[in-house]
Amino acid sequence: MEKIKLIAVDMDGTLLNEKKEKPQDFIPWVKMHPEICMVIASGRQYETLRRDFLELENDLYFLADNGAFVFYRNKMLHTDAIAKNILSDVLARLDTLPNLYPIFCGARSAYMRPAPDFVFENADMYYKKLVVTEDLAACIEEDMIPKIACFYDKADAADRIGELSGLDASVEPVLSGDSWTDILHVGITKGAGIRALQKQLNILPEECMAFGDYMNDYDMLTACDESYAMENAHPDLKKIAKHIAPSNEEEGVMQVLRQL
Repeated sequence: MEKIKLIAVDMDGTLLNEKKEKPQDFIPWVKMHPEICMVIASGRQYETLRRDFLELENDLYFLADNGAFVFYRNKMLHTDAIAKNILSDVLARLDTLPNLYPIFCGARSAYMRPAPDFVFENADMYYKKLVVTEDLAACIEEDMIPKIACFYDKADAADRIGELSGLDASVEPVLSGDSWTDILHVGITKGAGIRALQKQLNILPEECMAFGDYMNDYDMLTACDESYAMENAHPDLKKIAKHIAPSNEEEGVMQVLRQL
């Protein structure tokens, strides 16, 4: 193994346990290894991630909204927004689908329409900065939006992702959880964000390690030679990972890092 200079870690199902708790020694471990670029790579928005890691906000790189934004010390390093006319077309399609709640994820905030309380409870986990509005079309005009998160209230995202086929060729839907599908600009992935960081920081793939559990982590694992799928990961992710880490309930990420 080459000397590791960058580690990218997914949040839900990877670093966090089912109670959404971080391993107690994660923050001390990062503090003890300033020579390693630690990247928190998540579908959550930047502001949510920053608040989740206030003790480390100046020590971490944040790869937010599944690669749509990369931030370091509150400075945006990388992004790629969806064209406004395409966003309008996607919104029109989503409005024809039942039991689906879209969240438009922008640089300033995330935006969604009024919804039942349980939908907000799920949205609040990922989008601390969230504007509730009836006029999503206005938000499209006023902000830079690289991602639309779709919440399915029946936890049937995998069964329904086919409903999003036929969108403009510049965007694509990606499963990000049992209840979530993200619509992203083609080329926006966690892996693209990692490759942008590798280029900026002059770090080689063989000097990088990544941990993930779901298909939105696929490209990130391929961008890092030392790739780990969690024991609880999607079967297709396990197929392409170089290693299998213990599950998130067993603090699998920390088990590996403690031995690094």
